[in-house]
Amino acid sequence: LLLTYGYMLDNRTLCNRIFKITPGCYLVLQNGILSEKRYCLLDNTPDEKMTEQDALELFDREFRKAIALEFEKDKEYGYKHLVALSGGLDSRMVSWVAHDMGYTEQLNFTFSQTDYWDEIVPKQIARDLRHEWIFKMLDNGLWLYDIDEITELTGGNVLYYGLAHGNSLFKHLNFDDKGCIHTGQLGDVVFGTFYSSKDAFTKFNLGDGAYSTTYLDRLKGIQFTDFPNQEISNFYYRGFNGANNGLLVSMCYSEVLSPFMNWDLMNAVLKVPVKYRFNHSLYKKWILTCYPLAANYVWEKMKAKINAPVLNLKGRDISLNELIWKVRIRFLGFDQFNTTKHMNPLSFY
Repeated sequence: LLLTYGYMLDNRTLCNRIFKITPGCYLVLQNGILSEKRYCLLDNTPDEKMTEQDALELFDREFRKAIALEFEKDKEYGYKHLVALSGGLDSRMVSWVAHDMGYTEQLNFTFSQTDYWDEIVPKQIARDLRHEWIFKMLDNGLWLYDIDEITELTGGNVLYYGLAHGNSLFKHLNFDDKGCIHTGQLGDVVFGTFYSSKDAFTKFNLGDGAYSTTYLDRLKGIQFTDFPNQEISNFYYRGFNGANNGLLVSMCYSEVLSPFMNWDLMNAVLKVPVKYRFNHSLYKKWILTCYPLAANYVWEKMKAKINAPVLNLKGRDISLNELIWKVRIRFLGFDQFNTTKHMNPLSFY
């Protein structure tokens, strides 16, 4: 599992007698028997009566409610807003919408290879919004040496470099006057989708989202929780068990929040038909409609602005810059990890 996905699926750990509590569950000890009971499960049953305009209004209403809950908690205790900022859309929209709602005294933070979009874009946004901004460069790769420190936190149950770069910044910050760590965690798959197609009946197949299929055959005899569809499966397998492991480091310093992971928002937004959410189509329309100035910066994933012309290849929208990048990787043997134009240029280090 660890070599295939980079994390452990379901409640497994690397120790065969130690288990995690499954997300949305609690433990019951009765008559000497320990059992796990589920109290909530994400529901993405599509509301087919919903129009695209309804969905846009839903996005904005729920997002602003979730932002207020987070940032008001900082104000309640007189803390400074500590807000992640990268070249992606998710953290950008947390910072941007919070600013729009009056939470302007933000300290944005970024860790990245220098001169890459993950440095360039946050610097531009923080400057234009007049936020304070802290940048931690990752160029020399020294953060990769913190293997033991990170493994002590994770038990080795997730690839360590997904946590090490954040820790290389946090361990140098003074958190005495800072509140929650505000992130855009899981934003692209909540306002986008965890489906691989527009088919809402697609089921999860072993190997979906895997880093490597080399040892996939060794997983075929393992029983996994049977979730209703591919999207819900991916949230519980990859989102909560994989991506959220990256928050373990942040939790050593403060509470970590993402408005996209607000339970009410998730259950409301996931009912938006996947035909609207696929390809980040509705996500981009929400930004262009409600916060058009936030679209004036490059989106690292597209390597272009979200209103740039796109090509539709095999049902997916792709910008010309992104297409060139993918062609170099797939057909010209280009090693994307051996260039400084990457968030984690491991081969380069």
